Amino acid sequence: RFNIADQRLDQQQLERTRVRRAVELDVRQAVFVLSTTNAVLDLQRLAVQQARQLLVGETRRFEAGESQLLTVNLRERLLLEEELKLASLEAKYAASRAALAVAIGEPAVLPDAEGAP
Repeated sequence: RFNIADQRLDQQQLERTRVRRAVELDVRQAVFVLSTTNAVLDLQRLAVQQARQLLVGETRRFEAGESQLLTVNLRERLLLEEELKLASLEAKYAASRAALAVAIGEPAVLPDAEGAP
């Protein structure tokens, strides 16, 4: 009987260790995704700002007669594409925050990129 009880205890301890490691891995992965998404978001915000500046510059050139409407339209399209990428990354960031909250067992608390609520 003691052998059976010891085996069950060992199995439960192994299962507990496995679950703890799985949770730790989920949290680490969620923090990694959140922090990398945050870094990419910063870069994408810069890309949107630069696309906006290019559009303003091209519009001025067009108004001065030094550019074509097609070029202005291309700059507008580039800005829209960069803004769309930014919106997509913001959605991914929000999903990453939610995934981290679930991984730490607090789905009502959405942590930031550093993992703090």
